[in-house]
Amino acid sequence: SSSTSTSVIVSLVGNGIDAKAAIYMVMGANIGTSVTNTIVAMGQMGNGDELERAFAAATVHDMFNFLSVLVLLPVEAITGYLYHLTYWMTSNYQANDGDSWKSPFKTMVYPMVKPVIQSNKKLLTEVASNPSVTCDDIYPIVCDGEPTYDNCASESYLKNKTEQ
Repeated sequence: SSSTSTSVIVSLVGNGIDAKAAIYMVMGANIGTSVTNTIVAMGQMGNGDELERAFAAATVHDMFNFLSVLVLLPVEAITGYLYHLTYWMTSNYQANDGDSWKSPFKTMVYPMVKPVIQSNKKLLTEVASNPSVTCDDIYPIVCDGEPTYDNCASESYLKNKTEQ
């Protein structure tokens, strides 16, 4: 997939491959992934409706990738915009062993996502530790007091916990 290819390319740049060449490699990976999703869409040939929907989704993905490369490739070839932008973004960064990187996107998105997506760790633990658990076992959820993620669990989780 293009994600895997891009991850490998990022690692290669970190180990000395020229960033200018890497920009073109990433663009090539985005074109190459279009072949993959078309092949996957063709796997739905047994059902005409599914094939039509899958091929439509693959085509949207293809067009996004093709148009991105169609716009960015000439811009990069003529101006070196992506290379210069990358250089500017990383010019003052000095990496040290053991450094960790905090994503600015995570910092920006977290306040919006936190109220919407919260994982119930008790429920996740129950599902992961008991392969015979079904949705019927998990719901309804029983809460001890006000319903929050910290004090709610499924009936089967509570039953198993009291048996232990």
